[in-house]
This record gives sequence, C-alpha cells and structure tokens, in this order.
Amino acid sequence: MAKRSNVYLAGKIRQHCWRHRLVKELRQHRWEHGPLRQVDYTYIGPFFVGCDHGCYHRDSNHGNGEGCTPDYDLNRNRVATYCRTAILHADLVFAYIESTDCFGTIAELERAHCFGVPVVIAFAPGVATPSSNDFWFVCSLARTVIFDVLEEELPLLLRASIARLS
Repeated sequence: MAKRSNVYLAGKIRQHCWRHRLVKELRQHRWEHGPLRQVDYTYIGPFFVGCDHGCYHRDSNHGNGEGCTPDYDLNRNRVATYCRTAILHADLVFAYIESTDCFGTIAELERAHCFGVPVVIAFAPGVATPSSNDFWFVCSLARTVIFDVLEEELPLLLRASIARLS
C-alpha cells in the first residue's frame, strides 16, 4: 500500500477559509487533535479556531489568539511552533495566495524549502502574473507555480500535486 502524503496548506487564514473546500471536518478540528485523515492525504496543518462568530479571524492572528472561548485561545509562539513542526513533517506544502500581505505564508514556504519539502504555489486572480510577480523569490523555490486560480479549482490542483509526489 502506498504511503499517505502529509499535506500542509499554506496561505492566509480567514473566516469561510478556502481550506474548507479541501479538508473535511476542518471546522471542528484543532491542533491538539492531531492530523486529519482525508481520502487522498493526511492534512497536518494549519488548524485554527472556528467559533462561528469570527472572533479568531482578525488580522495578524493566524486564526487563533484571544477570542470568545478561552479554551481555544493560543498565543502566537505556540501557533508558530505548531506550524513549523507540521511543515517539518510535510510531504507537500500547497499554498494558495489570495493577497499580497501574506507574510506568514512566505515564511512557511521558505521553511518548507529549507527542509526539502516540495512546494506548490497557486495565486488567486489579480495577485500575481508571470510578468508581474512580487513573490518571485519564493516562486523560484517552488516545484510548481500557477496563476489566476479560482477557489473552486483548488481541489483538482491539490489532487494533481499530490499525485506528482509519487
């Protein structure tokens, strides 16, 4: 039986996040629960809090921080440690970049490269093009870079990226 790939999905975390198209049961899952097995892969992060109010989806808090449910609160150092550790164990880092202020995502992609983890970067429409790309540095490290990707195209692109690992 083939090894199940560990996948880390880099990109900004937001309420109604694009990851929900790719990872079943993500809304109820937290870092403490461990990896989340999917049909074609194992999702290893990032995990974030979904309280249904959007309290944990403010700017600069990676879907965590302080919110309406103290049991869910995580500080930034802990979140960064969880993310770094997950990337270390990833077989693929797949990034969806929707905006130019994704500073954590850039760090995640560089970390993946340093650990030899294959990186795929998909840009939402209007963020970058082959001729105008402020992300050229991290793109130079990627196995694959795709431009003008709509959210609904992500499941197919992720499956294809996983298939190319073997």
